[in-house]
Amino acid sequence: LKIYELVQHEGNALPRLYLCVTVGAVIARTDQAHSEETLEDLAAMLAVVQHPVRGLFLRYYFLQNVKDNFLRMDVARALRYLTRNFRESLSLWSRA
Repeated sequence: LKIYELVQHEGNALPRLYLCVTVGAVIARTDQAHSEETLEDLAAMLAVVQHPVRGLFLRYYFLQNVKDNFLRMDVARALRYLTRNFRESLSLWSRA
C-alpha cells in the first residue's frame, strides 16, 4: 500500500492514473483484504479524465489489468464495476 500512496504524488495527472492503475491492480491481485477498497478508489479516479480518447484508453488499460479480479468477486459487484465503466466509456465515446 505504500507504493500505491507514493505513486499518487506524481505531478502529471494522466501518468499518475496509469501508475495508480498498474500498482492498484497488483495490490488487488495480491492483497484480498484491500482489493475492494483499491478498486473503488481506482474507479473514482478514472472519472477525472475528461479527454475522450485518453479516457477510453485509460479505461481499457484498467479493465485489462483488473479483469482477473472480477472472477473472484461476487457477480453483482463485478457487474456494478463493469456497467459503471461501460456507462462512462459510452459518455466519453459520444464526445469523441
